[in-house]
Amino acid sequence: MIYVFSRDLSSRRMLPAVESLQWREKYCGVGSFSVTAGDTDQNAAILQKGKILHYQGYDGIIQQISVADGKITANGSSLAALLNQRALYNAVTITEVESGLYGAWTSNRRNSDVAAAAASGLSETVEAATYEGGQIGNMVEEICAQCGLGYRVRLDIPNNRKTFEIYKGRDLTNPADPASVVFSTAKNTLSGLEIDDDGSEYANVAVVRGADRDEKKVLVVVGTAAGAERVELDVDATSLTMQDEQPIYDDDGEQTGTQPAETLPEYKERLKAEGLKQLQEHIARTSFNATVSSRDYGKKYRLGDIVTCYSKKHGIQLAARVSEVSYTIDRKKETLEVVLGDAKITARELIRLWQK
Repeated sequence: MIYVFSRDLSSRRMLPAVESLQWREKYCGVGSFSVTAGDTDQNAAILQKGKILHYQGYDGIIQQISVADGKITANGSSLAALLNQRALYNAVTITEVESGLYGAWTSNRRNSDVAAAAASGLSETVEAATYEGGQIGNMVEEICAQCGLGYRVRLDIPNNRKTFEIYKGRDLTNPADPASVVFSTAKNTLSGLEIDDDGSEYANVAVVRGADRDEKKVLVVVGTAAGAERVELDVDATSLTMQDEQPIYDDDGEQTGTQPAETLPEYKERLKAEGLKQLQEHIARTSFNATVSSRDYGKKYRLGDIVTCYSKKHGIQLAARVSEVSYTIDRKKETLEVVLGDAKITARELIRLWQK
């Protein structure tokens, strides 16, 4: 069943019949959907921009409508896109991810109809950095990607609200756990295996160069690796200048105060944030593609969970996260595709690959 809600959730209609539906949901990122139905008066009244679709526990907002050849097509994004409707006006420093991101949203939501969920006690942290400017949703995705967390905005129908949640997939790779999930070529639950591990641009320490108001060099080092494991990345951030005193305006354009000039410690925090950003572009790239059985999706495993993929033929075993799911419905059938990402291959298995 596909249900369509008004933006304020005061009304709900069921979409009676559809020609097709494609729904792509992501663990860490904004998903998308496209639904096509006949161009009837009823469907035209239901499928309108700004309304919310609810399908299989996933929620999205209609952003574009097209009518052609007797059909109406509604395209949109998952409700996580609503986080990018607010800019990061008020600077925030993030260390504890869950509480920090909820706090960043709460202090910048400005009457948004999306509320932050209550903290669930997730313990993930990142190296302290100050964020200011840009869209909040982009910051949330960047930080969650660093520490393996997912995020979403969901309908809380009983309480008539939309809720922004940070969540963590389960680790289902422990073979001693009866709940563990293994996809293997031998059981025909894993096929089309492709692996490409590339560390040619890898770096784990950023040496960030800035300059103070007197054009004196300011150096910040991000990362703690040492010895043979240390791979440095030079980051020229001299274009990031120290901020002078500037006025503060409210939503009506009235000046409400003055932002003091940036101090040297505050400037170093911005340089540190730039270093973290650049390191994200220089991680070891493991490209992993495979087709896995979706038969037990929603029962034994779900979006965000980490599962084991095993191929005796290639002598490898790796853990991969369920990073996306895609539903496709047409008049003939309904299919579900499960996409794996964030593959982690142990050194022992990589050696086996190198020796082939």
